[in-house]
Amino acid sequence: MPQYHGQLRQVSTSGSTGKPVDIVKDEITAFMAQAFTLRDHRWHRRDLTARLATIRHSPGAHYQAPHGKQQSAWSASLQGIYQSGKSFRLDSACTTDQQWNWLKKANPAYLMTYPSNLTALLEYSQGKQERLTSL
Repeated sequence: MPQYHGQLRQVSTSGSTGKPVDIVKDEITAFMAQAFTLRDHRWHRRDLTARLATIRHSPGAHYQAPHGKQQSAWSASLQGIYQSGKSFRLDSACTTDQQWNWLKKANPAYLMTYPSNLTALLEYSQGKQERLTSL
């Protein structure tokens, strides 16, 4: 990599597609990824002041039920550019019951998770005859 691309950082995927992948990112790549994410938010006219909940592979202790992790902004790419709402993150290895109860407390307007996890949450909500009206 050319020097002007900045520092290099190794990143590993979770292996959700069947095999974990290790890659190297540079500062320009990270900057562009943040720009594309911001563009996506604008194109879809998301209310960035609303709450965002994410349920993804997050094995750290601070991502576990019942509390998960709470942050004051959606992401680093928004800080300094837009005022954003709080974000909440939970490990997808938590049970569906734990995820549902966590979502009720987080009360998000947006949810980012895997399609299979969303299906499990929808089936769970139908079984309990409950809805998350904030989503």
